[in-house]
Amino acid sequence: MSRYALIAAMVFPNMGGWVGSVLVSRNISKFRMPKWRPPNWVFGMIWTGLYTSMGYASYLVWRDGGGKAEYPLMLYSAQLALNWVFSPLFFEMRRMGTAMIDLGVLYCAVVANAISFYQINSTAGLLMTPYIAWLTFSTPMYYIIWKTNKDEDDKIK
Repeated sequence: MSRYALIAAMVFPNMGGWVGSVLVSRNISKFRMPKWRPPNWVFGMIWTGLYTSMGYASYLVWRDGGGKAEYPLMLYSAQLALNWVFSPLFFEMRRMGTAMIDLGVLYCAVVANAISFYQINSTAGLLMTPYIAWLTFSTPMYYIIWKTNKDEDDKIK
């Protein structure tokens, strides 16, 4: 049974990512991007790895945490929801300012999530560090995209 739980834990976060990638792919060409932004194909690889590793981390906490896993898994669910809502806000609805607030809250939630995971299973906590690293890189990138495209954002509303 635990093998199925592991697979489900690793696939589940990717499901929201797949929806988000559809929204991004049909809107990405409408945005002016910084020259140093990675190519589009890089994002799919990065997010697949991040979602899969955070899913594996959640499985480790679920497996090892017992009654102590409830709060860390609630944090995990919250940060995952914040993650999933970013792409629709930013790329589909063009609510880039709101998406940046979401991204700031997401960053804090992921750090808190990583710490709470680490307290139950150190590997699970460490598996969240690439996610934190990616958010550290991508947050300023999205801020620049927002500021570069702010005029278009204002026209849509």
